[in-house]
Amino acid sequence: MLPRITERSLSTRVAAVLLLTWLPAQSAADPPEFDHRVDRFEVQGNLPVSFVDEFDDGVLDWTVDAGTVVEAGGFLELTSPGSQHDLRPFRNAVGYQSVAASAGLVEVETGQGDFSASSVWVSSAPHFPAEPDGRLCMALVAPLVDMDGLPLELPGRPEPAPGAFHVERWNLCLTNLADDRVAFRRGRRLAGPALFFVRTLTTCCDAPGIEFGMQVLGNTAIELGDVTGDIVLRLSYTDADDRLDASYSLDGGATFEAPFAPATVRLTRAGSFDLMGEPLLAANPASQAEQDCINAAGKAARRVADAQAKEVSLCVNDGAKGKLSTTIEECTTSDRKGRVAKQEEKLDDDLERRCGEGSAFIALADAAGLKDAAKRTGLGVGRIFGEDLDAGVIPRSTSVVDSRCQFNVVKAVEKCQEAIWKEYNACQKDSLQGKKIRQAATSADVVEACLGFDTDPFPDPKERIFDKCHLDLESVIRRKCPDRDSFPGCPGAVFVRDVQSCIEPMIHCAVCNGINAVNGFSRDCDAMDDGLANGSCEPPL
Repeated sequence: MLPRITERSLSTRVAAVLLLTWLPAQSAADPPEFDHRVDRFEVQGNLPVSFVDEFDDGVLDWTVDAGTVVEAGGFLELTSPGSQHDLRPFRNAVGYQSVAASAGLVEVETGQGDFSASSVWVSSAPHFPAEPDGRLCMALVAPLVDMDGLPLELPGRPEPAPGAFHVERWNLCLTNLADDRVAFRRGRRLAGPALFFVRTLTTCCDAPGIEFGMQVLGNTAIELGDVTGDIVLRLSYTDADDRLDASYSLDGGATFEAPFAPATVRLTRAGSFDLMGEPLLAANPASQAEQDCINAAGKAARRVADAQAKEVSLCVNDGAKGKLSTTIEECTTSDRKGRVAKQEEKLDDDLERRCGEGSAFIALADAAGLKDAAKRTGLGVGRIFGEDLDAGVIPRSTSVVDSRCQFNVVKAVEKCQEAIWKEYNACQKDSLQGKKIRQAATSADVVEACLGFDTDPFPDPKERIFDKCHLDLESVIRRKCPDRDSFPGCPGAVFVRDVQSCIEPMIHCAVCNGINAVNGFSRDCDAMDDGLANGSCEPPL
């Protein structure tokens, strides 16, 4: 396939959206100056002829998707001022991201052979990000569509809206992050100059961009003294096994280092490359009024979820005893004693008192959305009984021991759910205030600090979630359930640890989805609930 120099391809069409992936927001006021320069870009292999751009003819053949990009003096220059993008539709971030970027021209495809792409970046000051917080990247971008351009279905991922599709992006980036930023992110980044190889999955284009997930394939710190020539970023693809390797050179290409795990890439349609340079600057934190609103909404939603979960456990108990005039399923949403309604009224009162100015920092759902998300979370404790709650609950008349086992376990699940949400709310409050951890500059910072990252579980520094959701749940199953095959939601689980390891992810899934819905987050709950992107945690309808 020949390189396309005039036609804007499907891959390059998505670059402007994807450049916002994996980037913290920055303030729109007084954006810093930056100047990153690329001396050469080339692709060897996969194409009938190699593609090389020395940027020496004064003609910019690349498609500019964001920022100030020019070809001058034998370089591709990515300079300030950058484009300013409102990130709220993407990561609910306050402020703007200043980005300079260029979308690539060369397209490569699976089945067309191996290739190696490299970009040479000028390392002399001021073109190298020697001062925090700078970043420069080269990325391979590939839309996940079939050969007819139709969206591919991905297990465990929401189906894209009409006109949209999933896109994978493999970023090889040189970063230079400040110590306080790294401390806040709890070791997810490396302080000072470092190389990162990162995969992201995003939805694009005729729908709001949603970052579904990010996987750090590897990172390594470097010393500025080791930079003896230009920086070379290289991505090499092996067609036979869909393997993508990342490597870098600090001496102008004389030697390369490849400390990263390889990625598996399926270029179902032509992939392209883009180059990006940026400064990083923290956005303004949430105001005190916004913090009061966000914290009040979170607490009120948790109370509604707790009340709804309690209603489920009581209905299970009364249904097992034959004391209901309705089905157990109908009972769970009937709010027999008005417990849920009482907490919903308190939610309305709290929002009226605390959220008069609303919050632009976190895109909170409205009152009706908060209630709905919270009640769905509470109803999630019933998942241990399978799809049919009435069929899954064991009557006392059938087996007193097994029936009491179920009731004790659902109560333990209720307490686990409450513990997770309480820990999240406490973390959120600390993050917004900058108490104990670095103050969140964007809502994405809150997500990473308090909902975890990639396949990580809920952050649990004091192990309160572990105590309630792991130790206590395991203890209840061991003591109260001599016959452990009592939960249709966990078919075939006959040992204590089997039942516990089946139920615990269900609770994490329900609470994660609830917090997402309350706050407008897009945390990948499926990757988080059991550490696997396996479709075990579908968002509620």
